[in-house]
Amino acid sequence: MITVAFVPAVSPVIRTVLLPERYQNTSAAQTLVTYLMFYLPTMSLNGILEAFFAATTDATKIAQQSGVMAGCSLVFGSTLLALKHVRRSYSRTAFSVWLNPECSLVYANTLQMLCRIVFAGRHAVSLTAKNTAEHSGFRRGPGIITILAATISGILLSFLPVEIALLPRLGAAGLLGISCLSLM
Repeated sequence: MITVAFVPAVSPVIRTVLLPERYQNTSAAQTLVTYLMFYLPTMSLNGILEAFFAATTDATKIAQQSGVMAGCSLVFGSTLLALKHVRRSYSRTAFSVWLNPECSLVYANTLQMLCRIVFAGRHAVSLTAKNTAEHSGFRRGPGIITILAATISGILLSFLPVEIALLPRLGAAGLLGISCLSLM
């Protein structure tokens, strides 16, 4: 949630820091932003849930996971085909910047990883459901105030002109990010 809110606003800074100059005006810049916004947070959540799954499961569930992984491969392939078709249909629009072939790989990987998250997440929820009643202060995710703060912060940062220098841009993003985290 926080990366989706903040990465677009600080992407001019990220691009200049992480990409060599020769890649600044190529599809690599958009692919990097897409990767940071969607794939990295999804991969993090997937890693946590699959580690929990591996530590708390039995052989039967491992066999089920193998089937899910095969299904995820199908999701990946079909997503790539669908995005290729969409890319051809909208090749002359502003929308096509987000659908370059490299970004399509990121989207397809993110979607197949979301399927894996659902599988491992259902296991985690079912395993911890019986313990939730014992811990009345247990929260499953960020509250509405945190979600609103991240959304508003992302909107505010998107209005910053691109010409604003590195330090003020990072300072504004940092202050808004700290305020979001403090509301969690």
